[in-house]
Formats: sequence, structure tokens, C-alpha cells
Amino acid sequence: MTADTQFVRADSKPERRKALFRLLAFFAFSFVLMIASGVVQMILLGMKEVRHFSLATTAGTALAVLLAMVATALIAKDKPAAFGFGRRRAARNFLIGLVCGPAFLAAQLGILAALGGFSFGTLSPPGDALLHSAFVLAGTFLLVGFAEESLWRGYVLVQLARTISFWPAAAILSAIFAAGHAANGGENLIGLSSAFLFGIVLAASFRLTGSLWFAVGTHAAWDYGQSFVFGVPDSGLRIEGALFHPSIHGPAWLTGGSAGPEGSVLTAFSLLAILAASWLLRVRAAASS
Repeated sequence: MTADTQFVRADSKPERRKALFRLLAFFAFSFVLMIASGVVQMILLGMKEVRHFSLATTAGTALAVLLAMVATALIAKDKPAAFGFGRRRAARNFLIGLVCGPAFLAAQLGILAALGGFSFGTLSPPGDALLHSAFVLAGTFLLVGFAEESLWRGYVLVQLARTISFWPAAAILSAIFAAGHAANGGENLIGLSSAFLFGIVLAASFRLTGSLWFAVGTHAAWDYGQSFVFGVPDSGLRIEGALFHPSIHGPAWLTGGSAGPEGSVLTAFSLLAILAASWLLRVRAAASS
């Protein structure tokens, strides 16, 4: 099955039922393992609740999703490509994603600064604390990118597309993905809309590039850019130990307010840039084939 045909709705009802069963099996494995991971962490680490942007929490989630992928692959006899992790152009697409994420975010913040709504502020003093924060958050957001893309844009998207076709599947999964951000304290309506559109765009990048490598790199680097590099809220959540200490001034629809850059209408430009980069990767891959 090629990258394009794996997103096509199956012709027969038995094949669609099989795809739905695989989807449900993967979800069941994932959530049971994530619950188990949370319980283990609470017992071993004395945690009373899930901590956002915690390396331990994200590592547990990523491990649960990885084990769910392995279990599903063994039962369904699926290859890594079905989960979005084929080897072809993996390193190149991942590294390009790592560059595109913060580059598009920096451009968006630059536009906002030119409009008078953002100041990059002061830099944190160099030292062990800043270095520790840089490395821990890099690992954390790589795991976030892997876990969230695998869970909402990987195998589940393939199997749901085989059941109901690609765009309805992408819309449903993106809506669930966005709804998961609603509990974040500083989130707003534009931010939730952006989360939905991010889901759509990253789903499209999976289809265009044939894998999740670009999406994982972009997702991880975008979040890292927000939380560590530029020190702005990420979907309404803010962390300590950022490189920059910025200030935001102006209406929330322009600046994003408490939601951060994703709550700004300017995010539309970043989304279009991500989509364009995905399309260019597809064109380049086709030209080199």
C-alpha cells in the first residue's frame, strides 16, 4: 500500500470494519498503557496529578504510545510505515521540520513585533540552570511531538481514513485534538481553532510527505520555540526557565493573549507556511524518484 492509497476509503465493508477494529485496538492499547503509566508515576514519584511539560510525564506517555504501536503491529501485522514512521527520507524530513517549527514561529512573532504587539524582552543569564532547562525541555517536546502525532495523526488517521475517507477522518481527529486543549487555563477560542487547524495541516503533511517525520519535527520544535526559546505561552500554558522574557501588548485576537501565539490570527500565516513546506517536500520527493 503506497502513501497515497493508505488514506483512501476501503471499497468493501469487511475492509472498513477491519480498519475500524485496528483503530479501536490501537486506541485501547494506548489509553490503557497511558493510565498504567500515570499510576506508576504517581506511586514511584509521589505525583498527585499529571504535570504539564514534565519530562517524566511525557516520557511515560510516549512509551505507552510506542508500546501500543508495537502491540498493534504484532496483531495486525502492519509495518512501521502504517504508523507514519517509514525509513524513506526520515532524517531529512525530521530535520527540516525541526528548522521549520521555530523559523515560522519567529517570523510570526517578528510580524507581531513590527505591528507593535510584541517585545522579545531580556535574555536569561547564562548558566547551569538555563542549560538544564534547554536540554530537559528539548527532550520533553521531542517526546510530546512523537506522542501526539502518533496518537492523533498516525495509525489512527490511516485506519479512520480507510473507514470514512481522509478529510472527514482528519477533521474528527483534529476536533478531538483541539478539545484536549480546552482544559488549559489560558486557552481561548482562537487558540482552540488554531489547534484544530494545526491538526488538519499536520494531517495533510502526513499525506503529502508520506510519513510523520516532518510533522513530529515541526510540532516538537514549534512547542520548544514557544516555551523555551521565546518564553511565550504554549496553548495557554507557560513554563519557567525560558531563554527570553518577552512582553505582549495589544488586543488578544492579534497577540494571542494568555493563549500565546496560537491564539493570534497571525497563526494562519504559520499554518500556510507549514502546508507549503509539506507540499515542497512532496514535489522534491517526486522529482528525485
